[in-house]
Amino acid sequence: MKVAISWIRRRRSSPRREAPLRVLYSEGTRSTDLRGAMDWRAHITTDPQVMHGTVCFRGTRVPVSVVLDNLAAGETPQRILANYPSLIPEHIPAALAYAADLVRERVVPLPA
Repeated sequence: MKVAISWIRRRRSSPRREAPLRVLYSEGTRSTDLRGAMDWRAHITTDPQVMHGTVCFRGTRVPVSVVLDNLAAGETPQRILANYPSLIPEHIPAALAYAADLVRERVVPLPA
């Protein structure tokens, strides 16, 4: 089974650019191109003193899970930002990058 996921090029008057994240899966192999991918660590933090250690956006008390739940429910980023005024536009892609990082497969070498 071959599956390819990539972002469609955006049409603009300036030269055409591809979106920064492109992931391609093909018959058991994985190739990932993360040029310019969002560094979520600059926007997301956890602190035992804030929201009992729930993962939140830095400087807010808005949990990342709230944004992900809203996106999964079909809310637009604009409506999420309007409903949570302490969020900034960069928080939306940071939440998605955080979720992607959580589900990404990793091989952890074990000592012999």
